[in-house]
Amino acid sequence: MPLDSSSAPYVKQGTTLLAAQPVWPRKQRQEEAKDWNTVYLHLERRLAALRAWRWTWLSSWMELAAFFLPRRAKWWISPNLYNRGRFLNDQIIDSTGVQAMNTCASGMWSGLTNPARPWYGFAPAIDGVELDEEARAWLENLKNRSMAVLAGSNFYSTTAQMFQDVTVFGTSPIIVYEDEQNVIRCYLPCAGEYFLQAGSRFSVDTLYREYTMTVAQIVEQFELENCPEAVQGMWAEGNYDQEFVVAHAIEPNFAIRGPGRKEVQVVSDRFDYREVYWLKGKRGQKAMSLRGFNERPFMVARWWIVSNDPYGRSPCMDALGDNKQIQQQTIRKAEFLEKGIRPPMLADPELKNEPASIMPGMVTFVNTANGKVGFKPAFEVNATWLQHLTVDIKDVEQRIKEALHIPQFMAITQMQGVQPRNELEPTKRDLERLQVLGPVIDLFENEVASPALQRVVGARCYLREDYT
Repeated sequence: MPLDSSSAPYVKQGTTLLAAQPVWPRKQRQEEAKDWNTVYLHLERRLAALRAWRWTWLSSWMELAAFFLPRRAKWWISPNLYNRGRFLNDQIIDSTGVQAMNTCASGMWSGLTNPARPWYGFAPAIDGVELDEEARAWLENLKNRSMAVLAGSNFYSTTAQMFQDVTVFGTSPIIVYEDEQNVIRCYLPCAGEYFLQAGSRFSVDTLYREYTMTVAQIVEQFELENCPEAVQGMWAEGNYDQEFVVAHAIEPNFAIRGPGRKEVQVVSDRFDYREVYWLKGKRGQKAMSLRGFNERPFMVARWWIVSNDPYGRSPCMDALGDNKQIQQQTIRKAEFLEKGIRPPMLADPELKNEPASIMPGMVTFVNTANGKVGFKPAFEVNATWLQHLTVDIKDVEQRIKEALHIPQFMAITQMQGVQPRNELEPTKRDLERLQVLGPVIDLFENEVASPALQRVVGARCYLREDYT
């Protein structure tokens, strides 16, 4: 069922496209190719396999989310849940870990993709090549136009969230599509929505995901005539806010086996990658979009990588134990103070069923005959214990900050004495930061920054428009 088109309706998505949709499709949905059933089974089988491989990672992500970033993880993708505004969790008592994570992510964002300064340039890939004045002007113009594209799109807001995700979970995929309004449009699945697999070069080449969309959103993205009958029916009935689980696959465009050893090509073999959108679990609903790509339309940011694992490791994994400890110690410190202010009391049996209070201005009547004390604290708190506990909490806070590289990101702010003492010191501290974070920075530049810029340049060529 090869498809030769490299276009998709979502390139034009927006309120203008949505306003143009009729109540019923103006033309019947085209019959799906006869091999769709084979493609559907392949997609669902691989989605299930990738889910099994991801299970242990997901359980780790949920624990990390509980202590560092609860708003960016989902256990299950289920439609029509009306509890999404509930309180996320109550495990974060001390926010040191959250603040350190925010500082680390902000430092990575401002250091690597700061929109306030040029953070990349274009030059010949071969060293020593001398360019004439016209070629240098062309590269400078390309840089200026690409920076305008990035600034006019949601790239920077998306990468800001991406650095939070990669700091906590060690992994964060970002999808970059062509867009007629802003040249590019970025999408950032949260932890729990995506499934990854690496190729033989140990770089991620496969992205599956599942997420919820309302009927109106599906129609706006894929156009009514491309939607399954279930979505078309709800659109006609006015059920615009009913949700479905949308499944999405981007993978290398290899042929798959059909019945009787038949070779099935999902999209034309002139493409290196293919993309399919369909309603998850709806076998007879057919695909909403089939598309081919000559380049990978997504990138995956990873902090540290191990062997052929598609998912990365994060600094928050190192700081998780300390974060758990500081939550427990903060609770114990509050209990200590509470016991000093409102201590548990001992009372004479005569006070049973009698009024008793430790509140100011209240009176508790007790029998003190023969020198006995009828109402007293169960124990006296020792102030030195509080001092020891406070010092230990400070030590744990410092370990969390060091695990998340706060001394490197706040090198100038945390300098002792005059800040800075001379011009050389900030330079030396920047070099020290690069030395500590060098591997992470190099991985980001190779796996995210360079492919993203290629997508920006490719998007302008795809849309055949100048962006001014």
